[in-house]
Amino acid sequence: MILKPYEITKINKKIQKIILSYGKNEGQKKEIISKILDNDSEFLYYEQNEILDNENIFFENIYSKSLFENKKAIIIRRVTDKFINILENIEISK
Repeated sequence: MILKPYEITKINKKIQKIILSYGKNEGQKKEIISKILDNDSEFLYYEQNEILDNENIFFENIYSKSLFENKKAIIIRRVTDKFINILENIEISK
């Protein structure tokens, strides 16, 4: 589903676990992230190259849970087509 920035309220976070936001406007991307995600989420920021260099650490961070965190939001910057294989390997638990 492709949405315009003013349509982000249509996103159902229970169904759509992976959301792609792209474009040159960094301010608008930050605004979308803040509207979609809850304030009680733990934010993990990655660059694509960090993940490609060591996929194991990335997957450990995705699947590990802490007693003190409610939700995890993983934000990956500067993603290219190289990341598609990793994205396909992510299992989303419901």
